[in-house]
Amino acid sequence: MLGLEPFIDLSVRDDVDPSPFKKSALKDESGTVYHVVVMPTSWDEADAFHEHGANEYDFLIKVDAVGKVKDFAFRIDQCPHGGRNFAPSGAPAWIFPAGARFSLDWEDLAPLAQQKMLAMLNKLTGFTVQ
Repeated sequence: MLGLEPFIDLSVRDDVDPSPFKKSALKDESGTVYHVVVMPTSWDEADAFHEHGANEYDFLIKVDAVGKVKDFAFRIDQCPHGGRNFAPSGAPAWIFPAGARFSLDWEDLAPLAQQKMLAMLNKLTGFTVQ
């Protein structure tokens, strides 16, 4: 996950504005999952997402019980005509219902989505990647 390693083991700020973060229902004694939907906010951004086959992305930030960032996960809401298929190997994308989400790696995200996710992590932890 090149680009996200500096955030591992950083503490989540107590004073962070909760929007756009949603604490997931996946909260227990082991920690919390913050869920953010990363979507385009202009036509130019929509074009950049579409070039990478995405309508939007889910960004999941896993935090342990003491409030330290431990892991990340990404899912894509795939564009039906985006030119890239993130469906499981051997399965055509059209077989899945609209809104189906597929897991993917950091390198598969649109660069604009990566920038937005880094900005969200900066906000959540107060740390800025140089």
